[in-house]
Amino acid sequence: NNDNNDRGGGIYIRESGSQGNRVSLDHITFHNNSSNGSGGAIYLRESNVSLTNSILWANNPDEIGFHATSGYSNLVIANCIIEGGTPNPGSDGEVEAEQVFTVDPLFTDPENGDFSLDVNSIAIGSGADGFDIGYLFNNGSIECGNCIYVEIGSDGNGSHANPFGSIQSAIDNAVDGDTILVLPGDYIENLNID
Repeated sequence: NNDNNDRGGGIYIRESGSQGNRVSLDHITFHNNSSNGSGGAIYLRESNVSLTNSILWANNPDEIGFHATSGYSNLVIANCIIEGGTPNPGSDGEVEAEQVFTVDPLFTDPENGDFSLDVNSIAIGSGADGFDIGYLFNNGSIECGNCIYVEIGSDGNGSHANPFGSIQSAIDNAVDGDTILVLPGDYIENLNID
């Protein structure tokens, strides 16, 4: 539930994923974020991004926005639920999309922070390898090789037992091949991804 006076209510990704690298967003739920510009959930500017197994729902004014005056962004989408469907970047980017659903994900009680899925949700089993789509998947069990954990209120080293307290701390300590697992909560920070 973030509100940004500019663009990118959920996340603003700028000049990231250069030199053939790609910023990967996997098993993320963006819900009820807003911006005064575009990209209520995600805003891209000169970026190379992969969005998989994720839900973008009830974000305003739109789910994904592209910067219109400089740079070019590439977005690859797979196994996602996006209200409004696959975005059209016009001449400001390129979108490759596979298996994008536009039906309500049927969260249990999003108004009270419960983003678990109703038994009738299309998100159940529709992700890659039969996993659920969204941040609560596989009954909460996450297997990860090189994981860095983040949890609000923590001040640790990024391990499962002692997570970092901010997403930026995890980014600053990540190396190629690491996966950052962000536990549920409202994270209010400006992220710098090099």
